[in-house]
Amino acid sequence: MLRTCLSGSVPPAQIVIRRSGAGATSVELRGAAAERARALGIDRVDVSISCERGLVIAVALGTA
Repeated sequence: MLRTCLSGSVPPAQIVIRRSGAGATSVELRGAAAERARALGIDRVDVSISCERGLVIAVALGTA
């Protein structure tokens, strides 16, 4: 389960990260994740993902 910073939890399977042919990432929220975002007034989620030497880091920012 993933936790939002304002409480509540979201199953990871409800957050889908896609990559375009050009390499751009996009986020699709489903189910409880989408409902929680709507309740918080979030209509867009941007994500940055970096991978090097087997280590991965991701930062996501939800905006209204």
